[in-house]
Amino acid sequence: ARLRARARLGRLGISLYAEELESGAIGRALEEATQAAELFEAAGDEAGLARAWRLAGSLHATAGQYEAAAEAAERVVAHATRAGDKRLAS
Repeated sequence: ARLRARARLGRLGISLYAEELESGAIGRALEEATQAAELFEAAGDEAGLARAWRLAGSLHATAGQYEAAAEAAERVVAHATRAGDKRLAS
């Protein structure tokens, strides 16, 4: 399940950066990122959590929800730091 969630986050990220997500799709993608974060949380997967929150932050920013994007960015740094991912934590 975690591998599938990571793959889905990757595909959603590519769609976001390729500008293939329509406005209604952003909400659905946020739901998927949140569900992935819950799965990673339950598994204790800090790297997965960092990736899920990174995508959520990008989606929030795309939707103009800058406060939520900033909160997601803080979570990315925290989880990436705990995972030992210096690149993602910076």
